Amino acid sequence: MKVSKKKLEDKLNRLIDVYTSKIHLKNFAIKYFSNKNLSEEKIISILNRDIPLEGVSEAELYYLTRIFTLAQSPATGEFVVSEHDRLNIKSEEYFTPLEIQTADEYKGEKRKRNVDSVFIPNVREVQPNCYFVILSYKELIDLYNDGWVKYDFATQREASLRLHKGKIIKSVKIYDDSMFSIRDTILVGDGKFTPNLLTLNIPDNGISDFRFERNGLKIMAGTKLSVIDGFHRILGTLRAYEQDQKIKGFWYISILNYTIEAAQEYIEREDKRNKISEKHLLTYKQDDSCVNITQKLNTNGNSKNNSMFSKIATNTLEISNGNKYTLFDVVVMALRHTFDDKSTKKKEILKPLDITLIAKYLVDGFNWIIGLLKQFENPKENNDISTHPHIFAFYIVILYDLYQYYQDKDDWENKLMNKISSIDFSLNNKIWSELGILDKNINKSSITKMKKHLLKERELVSVNEK
Repeated sequence: MKVSKKKLEDKLNRLIDVYTSKIHLKNFAIKYFSNKNLSEEKIISILNRDIPLEGVSEAELYYLTRIFTLAQSPATGEFVVSEHDRLNIKSEEYFTPLEIQTADEYKGEKRKRNVDSVFIPNVREVQPNCYFVILSYKELIDLYNDGWVKYDFATQREASLRLHKGKIIKSVKIYDDSMFSIRDTILVGDGKFTPNLLTLNIPDNGISDFRFERNGLKIMAGTKLSVIDGFHRILGTLRAYEQDQKIKGFWYISILNYTIEAAQEYIEREDKRNKISEKHLLTYKQDDSCVNITQKLNTNGNSKNNSMFSKIATNTLEISNGNKYTLFDVVVMALRHTFDDKSTKKKEILKPLDITLIAKYLVDGFNWIIGLLKQFENPKENNDISTHPHIFAFYIVILYDLYQYYQDKDDWENKLMNKISSIDFSLNNKIWSELGILDKNINKSSITKMKKHLLKERELVSVNEK
């Protein structure tokens, strides 16, 4: 573009304020988008401000300039937009000749769009009025571009008001730095962007029409999925996909069926939390030895040779509704006060070779632990503590305790098998409360108690042997 995207967006926003109610403009816009095989619903959503211009591609911005320039009344042939405004929105002042040629020649792939309804498969009903699904970038973008996912001013923290010629106009406050940061992180690829939870809402307003059937949600025309939490992440995904349509990734999606009031209460609760989850930020600390080890434990090899492959989550919902075992911060906390405990080490930081060796040892250790415990064959049906997310901190403490024997494979493996086999994992075992396994969070105190517990057990064994 010849000018910043923001400058054009500001001018187009003013034109939308003035002309969006003109039926001839909307009819022309629908026809224009249809000729490009673009979604009619999307252009209507743009003109109705259900989709802010920050959620529109540069090519679509060009099409908007053409719509405002060319729209006419079929009966009289008069332009819908004033001459002054048409001259002020000349596309050649904003776009290069190559961009104009590319946009003019563009014809989207004709595909069957969701007009009367859309079916989202592989949805789980978590509880009444609450559903969960995992959507790829493309699946989410298709829902957005086809107009099923919308921005709802009633249920967004970023909505703001402004006055235009005595009329109050609702507008969207988009934080560009946040949007572009998400875009750039997604574009890095290689699994470096950890997906987290986006929240949508089907308004419980007596009008919305949807059904949960065949493990999926069927949503009828006229019903929208309003974004409650995660709008910047959706925009960042859109911007990333524009630059590279080969990127692979997914989002966890929570779909609610709340009234506006209940949705606003949900947002208020969310707003009182940390603006950015510390647990989520933790996964990006590249200069942290414990984070590096955890990343390797979660990504090295594959599910056939690493029982912990892709089993470490950043959100408990990924555990209760997915196939994860434990939390990223639980593993990091356990490593922080065992393998990386600086009070017991002469060196200040773990070297790259240490990180690699420890990660390999943990993979081997968890392969034995998970292989020994039949409870991991169906963790969600398990009723003891062996598959609890926090028990993994205890497993790491055990493995740390046996690390000195690692080079002697037979001795190490036998000690580990004997230790795991001797544990009473039943819920009525008071030790789990004493060690902090059942607490809300695992912390340094919890790890210290676990280490002392193992030390005490060793001392008892030593006394008995004597």
